[in-house]
Amino acid sequence: MIFRTLFIVVQLVFIHSASTPYQKCDITDAPCISKSVQTYLPFLAEGLPEYGTAPLDPMLVDEIKIELAGLILNMRDLDIVGLKRSKIEKLDVDMKKQQIHLVYGSDIVMKGRYKAAGRLLILPISGDGNCNIKLKNLKTDLTMPFTIVKNKDGVEVIELSSYKFKFEVRDYAHFDLTNLFNGNKLLGETMLTFINTNWKTLMTEFGKPVLDSAIKNVYSAIKTYLKNQPLQDIVNL
Repeated sequence: MIFRTLFIVVQLVFIHSASTPYQKCDITDAPCISKSVQTYLPFLAEGLPEYGTAPLDPMLVDEIKIELAGLILNMRDLDIVGLKRSKIEKLDVDMKKQQIHLVYGSDIVMKGRYKAAGRLLILPISGDGNCNIKLKNLKTDLTMPFTIVKNKDGVEVIELSSYKFKFEVRDYAHFDLTNLFNGNKLLGETMLTFINTNWKTLMTEFGKPVLDSAIKNVYSAIKTYLKNQPLQDIVNL
């Protein structure tokens, strides 16, 4: 049952196109499924233009707005890289619960512009400049309920209905923000030291809203692919 999972998502999600060779697995063949998932991840990350999905690596995020715990943060024009080198740690399709459970690990880099005001934990913060955020060994745990429906041609496909995610930065997070406190070097260096010393607390407090746009894009790509891929074409039923 677990492996009906894997393959449904493996090739549902990670097989890029008919021009990309792949091995069709039996739903009970865990080694085959795992290999296929990892192999086809880069193709999904490149984007699926035939289905209208944008690239996931690099991923472009126009804007992230956060107003939480005294912090007002706007991040914009973000480039996010690292997803195509993710390692699939778990891929489980529970047909009884009609739920896909996907866990993957990544080294992520986010670069763009930021504007911050208010308080960050116990310190005041002010800044408007470039941001560079590195998340080393980010674990993403994604749960996606689904139903099996028939498309316009009467063929069965998986249709995802929503998603929930959890995350954990297992190694470290590093933040580099330019032009803190209008370029005051002493205050800026003090703030960066504080941020990078307390990265675990900051990720617990603010990590989910920072990551939500990226996870939503991953979910949307999976959803679009599955909705357009007949089950009979991607798995030995």
